[in-house]
Amino acid sequence: AELNLRAGRKAKSSAAYASASRYLAAGMALLDESDWKDRYRLAFDLCLERANCELLVINFDTVKQLIGVLLERGVSKTDLAAAYRLKLVVHDLIGEYSQAVDSALTCLRLFGIDLPRHPSDEQVRQEYEMVWHNLDGRPIESLIDLPQLADPEMQAAMDIFPAVQTSAFFSGITGINLCYLLLCRNVNLSMKHGLTGASTHGFSWFGVFLGPVFHRYPEGYRFAKLAGAVVEKHDFSAYRTKVQNATQMAALWTQPVTVALDFAWAAYRTAIKTGDLWLACYSWTHILVDLRLRGDCLESLWRESEQGLEFVRKAKLDVMADAIMINQRFIANMRGRTAMFSSFNGAGSDEAAFEAKLTGSPVKYLVCFYWILKLAARFLMGDYEAALAAFEKAKPLLWTMSAHIQLLDYFYYGALTVAALY
Repeated sequence: AELNLRAGRKAKSSAAYASASRYLAAGMALLDESDWKDRYRLAFDLCLERANCELLVINFDTVKQLIGVLLERGVSKTDLAAAYRLKLVVHDLIGEYSQAVDSALTCLRLFGIDLPRHPSDEQVRQEYEMVWHNLDGRPIESLIDLPQLADPEMQAAMDIFPAVQTSAFFSGITGINLCYLLLCRNVNLSMKHGLTGASTHGFSWFGVFLGPVFHRYPEGYRFAKLAGAVVEKHDFSAYRTKVQNATQMAALWTQPVTVALDFAWAAYRTAIKTGDLWLACYSWTHILVDLRLRGDCLESLWRESEQGLEFVRKAKLDVMADAIMINQRFIANMRGRTAMFSSFNGAGSDEAAFEAKLTGSPVKYLVCFYWILKLAARFLMGDYEAALAAFEKAKPLLWTMSAHIQLLDYFYYGALTVAALY
């Protein structure tokens, strides 16, 4: 069993995930009930490593079964946190955002971190003000000199924050304040206990929201750049992609769009190297938006979107595929490849069917994304009545856009249209 664990880890490090899973499964088969007591470390590590490999080859049912075993058998807080982190990834990948939030808060309570499920604006404000109180007038960049976090239990707790961040954001309007609170608490805990990989996630995403939410745009980019510097100083390579992705969004407010695009491509390349399919696919949605924001020609944009869609479909991430197809509807419309100028029909797309599908989507920012792009297209084609109808569809969902820097160019289109209509 120990040899199979070693072989599985070696195969995993070489990105041979299917082979790794077979070794790890063989190792588990050699253990019996008594080994969970007598050889607990071996049994737990085999199960955890196998669950990670099954996730990387998209065997969600097997992953869920293994996570159930880990949560039932885990005896330490750090081991339970490792199982919960994997559980959060699965929830995130299949769009179970509310369940992910509930699981994360349950895990954090194991470590004495009790956060409200639906924090108020005042609770967020207090946590935010605490960041600047703890900074105490020091330059943001000086935080790179903080010591590394030494407490293994606090390390395990900190790792939960980045794992649940996306789910909190996508879980609906009730999750937005929790998203902000998690980021502020992450930064405050880092300043109190020291730096860890999760700190870089907190710094970078705090920087993303710092501009549009708290109106401190230059400081937002500085926090994101700090995160990248900490990654490189301490070789927190597991967080490099996440930080690059966040810095892309923070950069759009104060830097040329090409700077943001460079970070988006870097995030994609890093994600490919590390086998992070979700972030690789997510990076494609940013790349396409930034290319259009830069003003690249529509023919080139279409070729890039086709390449991105092929990659995302192979990864079987339907939400990201929908995001790229929404981009394609707009691009095709602008190229005159739809049935008529004021329509997204044609070029293999049924506008009514696609909108019906989106209506039930739990990812509300994606729905809002669609209606704002449709608003922009209708306005540019002079169909102001249809543009106004699209605006009314988007309006109840605009909270999802308030902090989503990826969609900066759509704010421009939206503002332009609203100004024309009113």
